[in-house]
Amino acid sequence: TVALLMSGEGSNAAAILADPELQELYDITTIVTDNAASNARNLAADYDIESLTYHVPSLENMASRTEYFKDIEQVLAIRGVEAIFYAGFMKIATPA
Repeated sequence: TVALLMSGEGSNAAAILADPELQELYDITTIVTDNAASNARNLAADYDIESLTYHVPSLENMASRTEYFKDIEQVLAIRGVEAIFYAGFMKIATPA
């Protein structure tokens, strides 16, 4: 299963979710956003998938960045997510 990471209006996520070829290839189950004001909830509702918000005010150092992404990774692993697609997500991930 796959999760999408997005930050804003979700035009990239919407294009991925609407693409019939991608729907055949991937089981997209979750949208994760770092922005509570993003369009993630609406997109998730439109496609009957889960939406999660993980806002962090600042990732000033590598330790806080690593912790942020470990938290996301753990929550998604519990849901059986095996891959993550960036779809306009505005944070750079740390290595696992």
